[in-house]
Amino acid sequence: MNSTPKIQVLAPEPITLLPSEVDGSSNSTAAGTGNGEVGAQPHAPGRRRRASSAANRNFNFSRVSVTDCTIVKGDNGSQFAMWKISVLLQPSEALQATAERPKVASPQLHIYKRYSDFVSLRAALVDRISAQGDGPKTVLLLSKIPKLPPKVPWYEAWKYQTLNFDKKWLIERRMGLEVFLNGVILNRDIVELCRPEILQFLEHQQPE
Repeated sequence: MNSTPKIQVLAPEPITLLPSEVDGSSNSTAAGTGNGEVGAQPHAPGRRRRASSAANRNFNFSRVSVTDCTIVKGDNGSQFAMWKISVLLQPSEALQATAERPKVASPQLHIYKRYSDFVSLRAALVDRISAQGDGPKTVLLLSKIPKLPPKVPWYEAWKYQTLNFDKKWLIERRMGLEVFLNGVILNRDIVELCRPEILQFLEHQQPE
């Protein structure tokens, strides 16, 4: 029996942010404060909620999963994959302690990103950390940023469209992207220093 994991290729779907609610009721989102955690601010009626809005000082990143990919047709018949990313947030101890009700729900973010977005994020993280100087802490943090799964080798670029959408290739890429994101988002030192870059990555993005 073949136990090889399968990847599901889906048509585009709406990108949603599950409510960051307390016991099923909440009218708030959150604004980044630059410390790896996140205060809640009122969410104006009718205003689109941003995926990073729940990642404020009331919540910590708990887990990231990269699941299905959507194959999108670009110009000139080209195609590219949009990866669905789900980020689970964990209520901070401070929020749990001050909540009027005993249970605080864990909100979840759902966004889509291309491989090139991951490349841009990694480059931004390296730039931010490198700007801190060449001391041992900088070297250590740079070593903690996982590598991304490889691109199609240059010598096989002529069959890029075939290789880049091979099911086995996509499965391996999904696993590599998930390892990368978890290695970044679950590292408190990286999150504290590179919070603007991470939150920018987590903005809403509809497949085009």
